[in-house]
Amino acid sequence: MATVCCFCGQKLGKIMDTGYEVEGSSSGARMCWPCKQKKDALSSTEEEKRVEAAAFFEDCLKNVKLEPDVRELTQQWLTRGEEKYQKKKHQEEAKEKYDADIESFLMTTTNHLEGYSVQAYKGIASSEVVMGTGAMSEFMAGASDLFGTEDSAFSKKLLQARNAAQKKVAIRAYHLKANAIVGLKFDYFTIGSNMIAVSCSGTAVVVTKNTGDQQSWSVQEQRETCTQIEI
Repeated sequence: MATVCCFCGQKLGKIMDTGYEVEGSSSGARMCWPCKQKKDALSSTEEEKRVEAAAFFEDCLKNVKLEPDVRELTQQWLTRGEEKYQKKKHQEEAKEKYDADIESFLMTTTNHLEGYSVQAYKGIASSEVVMGTGAMSEFMAGASDLFGTEDSAFSKKLLQARNAAQKKVAIRAYHLKANAIVGLKFDYFTIGSNMIAVSCSGTAVVVTKNTGDQQSWSVQEQRETCTQIEI
């Protein structure tokens, strides 16, 4: 059994701190804990750690006399580490873009968006959120009813439910490949004595922002109609 780390040459104990077997190695090669951490860092999403670990193993390939199987495994680690890193990076970038798109999703209670033109209708998007009021909210509501004051606890619950429903309807419209919702409306109702529900729906549409010389569809249609009448 090897008594030193096959990468950095650090001595390994026979009973304690025996190191870690290089998985896939047929020569019984072992590595120390710091080198194992570097191997794990090859697929890290932290750029600095990944680059440092990759540089270490590339240096080992050039300057350390590795067993043939360990050399091949190290080359595989570098390749797979880069692939995993790029995959994680793309996933994180996609999630960031998705979150940004949902956060900036255009919604209006009117039937058109000022300054935008509707290019396509994608269908109806709707969502429902049911939320428990909680014992404390009910107690505060009873006190507010008794003294005729505003119930802030229930107001917060309604706001939470409304925001959740609005986000859900934006997500559903997004998956319909829309970038806006027009005609948005909310309905509030109770279920039992301690549940509140918010229903949210609207028309999912694809819109583009008007430029200085671009008019909305409605205005274009009016002009075309006027032109036809004049002719």
